[in-house]
Amino acid sequence: TPTVPVYAGFTPAQTRDALKRKLDPSYMGTFTGARRYVLHTFANTQSALMRKRVSRYMEGKPCPTCHGKRLKAEALSVTFAGVDIGEFMQ
Repeated sequence: TPTVPVYAGFTPAQTRDALKRKLDPSYMGTFTGARRYVLHTFANTQSALMRKRVSRYMEGKPCPTCHGKRLKAEALSVTFAGVDIGEFMQ
């Protein structure tokens, strides 16, 4: 989990300025991505309400762009012998 500087009470512009000037932050916070938060909450919560809330974001459905290969369109545009990298690596 990455740590990030937090400038409490600062606007986004003030935060950018503080980063440029290398000011000490109010504290160092941790950043958790949305996917990790949802999966962690679903797996570890005792609350049925919280499980219900996060389950709305857990629909298993392949991406219409990559068809579940988890690669950007640019990566899939490269082919070898007519096969994209997602198919080649299976």
